[in-house]
Amino acid sequence: MSHTKKTKEHKANQQWTEKMLMLLLADSLIILISYFTALLLRFDFVFSSIPQEYLTGYLWSMPFWIISTVVVFYICRLYHSIWRLASVAELQMILIAYAVLAVVYSVGMLFMEMRMPRSYYFIGFLLSFLLTTGMRFSYRILRFYINSSTTELNSEKTEKKNILW
Repeated sequence: MSHTKKTKEHKANQQWTEKMLMLLLADSLIILISYFTALLLRFDFVFSSIPQEYLTGYLWSMPFWIISTVVVFYICRLYHSIWRLASVAELQMILIAYAVLAVVYSVGMLFMEMRMPRSYYFIGFLLSFLLTTGMRFSYRILRFYINSSTTELNSEKTEKKNILW
């Protein structure tokens, strides 16, 4: 194998690793934010109204939720895709991952014997799904709007040139 080919492969692997770590961090933050927001929402966004047992339950359960999510996402190959190619297949994998997570989270709740408001689980799960999907498709959506506005500008310039000539 030539030196340049090895260098290109190493660079590609390094970029993939960096992208995967960024996604992993983003997914972890999404889980933290989603479930904390669900807890805040349950108590009308008044932090001081949240009983200490719920805050303790949130903090105690987050490592399990994050690790479970990362493992399921990895198994569902959500860390192997390229954002600019996010498609229906990616959405299907997200749906499958969240179906698996519903089961994993349910089992986790039973074993942890946590007593959290029911709305906490539902809203946290829904928010994390929406934020995950939004994040995965954000690059593609942004590129679509950037490309469409660039195309519109180019067509306007062409029209002006045609009028002048």
